[in-house]
Amino acid sequence: LVMIVIINILGLKRIKKVQTPIVLTSVIFLFVLCIWAIFTMDLNWGAAFSKEAFGSGWTSVAETAAFVFVAYAGVTKIAAVGGEIKEPGRNIPYGILLSLLISCLLYVVISIVMVATIEPSEFMIDGDHAREDPIYVFATAVGGETVGIIAAVLAVTTMTSMALAGIMASSRFPFAMAKDNLLPESLEKVHPKYQTPHLSIIG
Repeated sequence: LVMIVIINILGLKRIKKVQTPIVLTSVIFLFVLCIWAIFTMDLNWGAAFSKEAFGSGWTSVAETAAFVFVAYAGVTKIAAVGGEIKEPGRNIPYGILLSLLISCLLYVVISIVMVATIEPSEFMIDGDHAREDPIYVFATAVGGETVGIIAAVLAVTTMTSMALAGIMASSRFPFAMAKDNLLPESLEKVHPKYQTPHLSIIG
């Protein structure tokens, strides 16, 4: 957490230098894993596309949509830093639409390949609780224990980078509210060297 706060204080360019390679590595790893599964595993496409795959109808679809909906909330982070983006009128809509496209593509492709590769029961504990590490299960099934461990390490690293983006975005709200005299004036102060709202970030 201390490291994340320090990187945030150093500014958006430093955040980008940390975020970009982590996210790119994770995305490439997941797509390579899917291609590897397609060419090496005995896939059951019916598990992804049959009528039974959709559970008990629209209720199951709605429950699943609600479960993954939070992942798309990340697009608000783009708008939160709008004041620090070059050409915001052009880049904010492009950034939001591109991030939605990539995350939708990731979810759809990876979910389809995962359920076609592994029996649904493998994603469950004692038959009634979903496991919290489905990518690890998938990676282990496709490439063995070592690939599974790489997936787990990447998952932790990616979640840490998401926390980095989360603090970056959430710190801008008290900063903006302080500028509108809704919060103490100290929160609108920016660091003399890095020009970031350091007190808001620390808060």
